[in-house]
Amino acid sequence: MSHDTHLIESEIASETVFKGALLEVRKDRVLLPDGRESLREYIVHPGAVVVLAFLDNGNLLFERQFRYPLRRVFLELPARKIDTGEPILDSARRELREETGLRAQTRALLGLLDVAPGMSSQRGHVFLATGVIEGPPEREPE
Repeated sequence: MSHDTHLIESEIASETVFKGALLEVRKDRVLLPDGRESLREYIVHPGAVVVLAFLDNGNLLFERQFRYPLRRVFLELPARKIDTGEPILDSARRELREETGLRAQTRALLGLLDVAPGMSSQRGHVFLATGVIEGPPEREPE
């Protein structure tokens, strides 16, 4: 990536504007490639897992979730925030089990998805799950 050095910004100073249970908002002063200074505000997020679970009939599993910021129900792939210190594969297993009751016989990490790189550090670890077996959901209280 040495051909991109003319695009790189450098941190001069950084401050936490807000720190909550799910995320942190930071405001950084940066040095632009042309020598000028600017501000960058962004969300620090611990990362997430996203599960592409294929059923035996070939259908892809989605779930319905109410999302408060937009105050509506969405059709989504099973996904969750990674808990501190939790291995990402364990997080993917837990999400599928808690939300759907399904367990996958085969799992594979497909890659990373940078969700909104202009405003967040959140990275989604995308897993493929096949050979799913049904069981009761093990929902979290919230």
